[in-house]
Amino acid sequence: MANQNKSLSVHSATNLIKIKIKLKLKEAFTEVRTLITHPMDTGRMKNAGGEIIPAHFIQEIRIEHNDRIVATCLLGSPVSKNPFLKLRFKGGKRGDVVRISWVDNKGDRGTNELAIP
Repeated sequence: MANQNKSLSVHSATNLIKIKIKLKLKEAFTEVRTLITHPMDTGRMKNAGGEIIPAHFIQEIRIEHNDRIVATCLLGSPVSKNPFLKLRFKGGKRGDVVRISWVDNKGDRGTNELAIP
C-alpha cells in the first residue's frame, strides 16, 4: 500500500511548529510515523549572549485512531529537538482517521489528522 503524508504548521507564541504524519497499512497493523518540529529546549543551555534559554519542550503526545486513544507518550526535557515517533497498532483500514496531538510546557498545543490510505 502507498504511503500518505500530511504536514500541518502551528504558530506558537515563539516558534513555527510542524507535525508531519506518514501512515501505512502493513498486514493487520497500521504503521504511524510522525515528526514534530519543536525546539525541545531543556532550560540548561545558554544563548550567544550567555543567557539561559528557558525550558520549552513537549510534555505529551497522543495518538488516536477513530477517536480511540492507541498511545500516549509522556516526554520531558531530555528528548532531542524535533522528536520522531514510530509505532504501529492492530487494526485500521482505508479511510480511518489517525489523529496526533501534543501539548508543551508553555501551553502551546497542536493537532493533525490523516486518513489511512
